Amino acid sequence: MSRPQAAGGRTVGLAALTPMRSWEKVAPGVWRSTAGDGGRELRYTSLAAEPPRLEALARRSEQDFPFAEEPIAFERTADGKIVLRIPCGPAEKLYGFGLQFDGMDRSQAVLTLNVDHWGKGSGRTHAPVPFYVSSRGYGVFIDTARFLKIYARVGNRKDDLRNPSPVDRNPPPGETAEPWQAQPRSNAVEALVDGPGAEIVVLAGASMADVVERYNLLCGGGALPPLWGLGFWHRVHAEADEARVQAEVAEFEKRGIPLDVIGLEPGWMTKSYPCTFEWQRKRFPDPAGFAAGLLKKGIRLNLWENPYVSPESRLYKVLFPLSGSHMVWLGLVPDYTIPAARQALLEQHRTDHVEIGVSGYKIDEVDGYDVWLWPDHASFPSGTPAPVMRQAYGLMMQDLIFKGLFKARNLRTYGLVRASNGAASGYPFAIYSDAYDLKEYITGIGAAGISGLLWTPEIRDAGNEHDWLDRMTLDEARKFYAEDQFDKGSMGPKIKAVIEFLEGGGAKGLITNP
Repeated sequence: MSRPQAAGGRTVGLAALTPMRSWEKVAPGVWRSTAGDGGRELRYTSLAAEPPRLEALARRSEQDFPFAEEPIAFERTADGKIVLRIPCGPAEKLYGFGLQFDGMDRSQAVLTLNVDHWGKGSGRTHAPVPFYVSSRGYGVFIDTARFLKIYARVGNRKDDLRNPSPVDRNPPPGETAEPWQAQPRSNAVEALVDGPGAEIVVLAGASMADVVERYNLLCGGGALPPLWGLGFWHRVHAEADEARVQAEVAEFEKRGIPLDVIGLEPGWMTKSYPCTFEWQRKRFPDPAGFAAGLLKKGIRLNLWENPYVSPESRLYKVLFPLSGSHMVWLGLVPDYTIPAARQALLEQHRTDHVEIGVSGYKIDEVDGYDVWLWPDHASFPSGTPAPVMRQAYGLMMQDLIFKGLFKARNLRTYGLVRASNGAASGYPFAIYSDAYDLKEYITGIGAAGISGLLWTPEIRDAGNEHDWLDRMTLDEARKFYAEDQFDKGSMGPKIKAVIEFLEGGGAKGLITNP
C-alpha cells in the first residue's frame, strides 16, 4: 500500500528516509559512510593531531556492524539540511555529546551542539562533540563541523510501529491507566545537521570503554603530556610585571611548594582584547632573560592569548585581507584555513616566544557568547561558513600551535584552550571552565573522557587564603594535603576532615571560624 503524500507532493515520515547501506570498513569495529553531499564539508578528523592509529586498531577484535538489521537513514529537509535517524533499542542507555555538566545519561535529551561559553543542560558548551556511545556496545560520531541539534529518543514519528500506546492523562472515575508520559520515548536518535551532508562513523566494541578507545585511536590516539605539564601550575594577575612574577616565584620557594609552570595573563603583551602578541617592555623589559631565568629554575612559561588581532600588531596589515568580515573586540579574526595566515602567526610566535623559551599557551575566548563572537552570517576569505569556523576555531588554534610551533621543532608542549571539539584526542591541551561545584567537576571529568577530551576547572583569583580554599576541589585538596601544604597544627586536620567527608559522599565541605 502506498503512503499518502502531503498536498504539496512531498513524502513525509519514515518513507522519506534513505537507508545508508554502503559502509566502508576502516578497521575492525570502525565503519564510515556519507549522508547527503559531504564532499566539501570540514570534518573534525581532518584537524586531528595525528593520523588514525590504524596499526593499533587492526589489533582490536572484529565486531559485527550494529545497524545491519535496522539501518541508519537520512533525509534532506525542505530547506536543504540533512536529518539523520539512528535506531535505538528499547533498553539502551546513551552517553556522550562532549563536555556536559548536568549529567552523563543522554538517553532522552535535546541538545544543541554549538560551541559556546560553558552552560548546563542545553548542549551549548566549550566542547559539544557530536559523538555518543551506547550501552549496547557501539558509538556514533557525526564527523562534521556544522551546527547540530540532537533529539536523543525525543520526537515520535507518526508511522513508527514501535511507538508506545497513548495514555489518557485524565481517565474518568473508576478507570485506571498506565502512567502518562510527558515525553514518550522514541526509538531513535535524530540529528539535524545544518548543512548539505555529513560523514558518519560507526564504532563497535566489546564494551563502552572499548568503543571510546577505538574512537580515540581513530582520532590519532591520546596526548602524552610532558612531565612538567602534570606538575603545579600558577597563573599571575593580568597586570603582573616581571618583578611581581619573581616575587611570587620566591614565595613558592620560601614555602617549599613545587612550581612547574608560570602562566602570564593578558598584561604581558602591549595590547590585549584585541591582541598584539608582542611583549609589553614596560612590564617585561628583557623577555628572553626572564624566560631563561625561569627555565634555570625548572619553571616553564605559558602565555595567555586570544586569537583576535589588534590594529597595533605588526601582523595586522598582513592578516587584514586574510580575515573574516566581522571583528571580535575590534580585532581581526584570521582565517586559519589559509596557509598564508597560518604562516604569518607562526613566524611571529616563533621569533617572539618559542625561540626565547616559551613552552606553551593558554588560548582564550574561542568559545562564545553570541554577542562576543562573529555572527553566523559573517564571511571568510576561504569560503568557510561562519558557523563552521566557530565550531572548529578552538581546534584550528590547537592544530596551529601544536603542529606548527612545537611538533615542527620536536618540542613538547602542554597548554590550555577555552574550546575544542571532535577528534581532539591527540592534542596536549586541556579545556578549562569556570566550574567550582564538586558535582559539576566529577560530571565534567567523566563526560570529557567519553569524548576523548582533557578538561580542568580553573580557580580564579581569590581575596585571601580562605576565599581560595572555598574554590578548591576534592582532587586539589588531596594533592595539597599530600604535599604537606597545610599547617599540621591548624588547617591540616580540618582539610583532612573535609577530604574524608567528601570521600564519604558529602556534597560540599565548609571550614569556618569559631
